[in-house]
Amino acid sequence: MALSILILKGDPVDLRQYRHTALYLQSKNSSPIQSYHSPASFPPTLSPGGSSTVGRLLQVTGPSREFEFSSQILTSKPTDYHREIPVSITSGSNETILLALIQSTAVDNASEDWDCQSWVRDVLKVLNMARLIESEDYNNTLDALNEVLQEVAVDTL
Repeated sequence: MALSILILKGDPVDLRQYRHTALYLQSKNSSPIQSYHSPASFPPTLSPGGSSTVGRLLQVTGPSREFEFSSQILTSKPTDYHREIPVSITSGSNETILLALIQSTAVDNASEDWDCQSWVRDVLKVLNMARLIESEDYNNTLDALNEVLQEVAVDTL
């Protein structure tokens, strides 16, 4: 399995506050968990016999203070992202546990300044606390994420 952070270019202009961040989980073995949106359809439903998925896009979407978690099964890796940051998961990590921790990371609709970037940081913290990401890798990933988010797009100058 491989986990990465995908950063999409900002819209309408590529500035930090408009850059969408999401997680992409690529499985070595396909998981039988179906796509769902929380919280109404939690827990996810299982399909018998597994599936032929390539990966899963995990994200929070929606307007400020109305975010919802979503998990979308993809048959191919997205290509429309600006940057990708790999997340080093400890060897021997269980994909089911990893996915459950990501899916159960809180969506904070009470805070005005909380957004998809905050959610990705929260997920990384949860995975670090569960020891699925080593502390050094956690800090390096946060640094890389902050650096990418701070980059100024040349076409916006």
